[in-house]
Amino acid sequence: MSDTPQAILQIAADLFQNNGYTQTTMTQIADKSNIALTDLETIYACKEYIVLDLDRSLAEEMQQSIVDLPDGQVARRYFQTMETRIRQLQPHYDAIAALLATAMLPHSDISTKDISRGKQDALYQAFLLLVQGSKDAPSTESDADNLAMLLYTFHFMILLFWVYDRTKQKQATHLMIDFMGDFFKVLRPMMMMPMFRRAMTKLAKIMMLVFGGARLIDDEEFPQA
Repeated sequence: MSDTPQAILQIAADLFQNNGYTQTTMTQIADKSNIALTDLETIYACKEYIVLDLDRSLAEEMQQSIVDLPDGQVARRYFQTMETRIRQLQPHYDAIAALLATAMLPHSDISTKDISRGKQDALYQAFLLLVQGSKDAPSTESDADNLAMLLYTFHFMILLFWVYDRTKQKQATHLMIDFMGDFFKVLRPMMMMPMFRRAMTKLAKIMMLVFGGARLIDDEEFPQA
């Protein structure tokens, strides 16, 4: 078996799905990959870093799903994208939930800024494509960036909701996605108003302080501790 990171990611993902994230060990991943444990640990120090790379790989796949979206307004395309995102992540639930839990620990090597990398994130770029390709896309590049950031940050809120959702077949999550689609349908015309647009931009920045994108925040407006 090739020892490339992509091959390791696929092997690890299969083991996480078949055996459960907690039960899967680095030794098992190394054995299945036909490499020494020490070599695996040179590439990935622990399982969480494997899941982090897996999550980034899945985020890159989302860009193609945006390209394939039918024409429509931002709200409708966001609803379709989030439904696709949840379907994409569902097979990896155990691993993604464990990664988020690890990132929330104060002294973990992995933090939320590793998961949500702001404008460097392929997922942010996917949401920017979503906005730019919508029938009601903002007229300026700055407004498109701000709206994409708002969609990006709300995505993490929905993702946390999905992790905690214990309803049958994640019904509550689908209801939340539907609600968020309606929310942005109402919100989009209001964002033409300068005062409201500034408020939504500020909200996105505040949320990114929690979800890891503090580097995006102006120090003058949001001084760091």
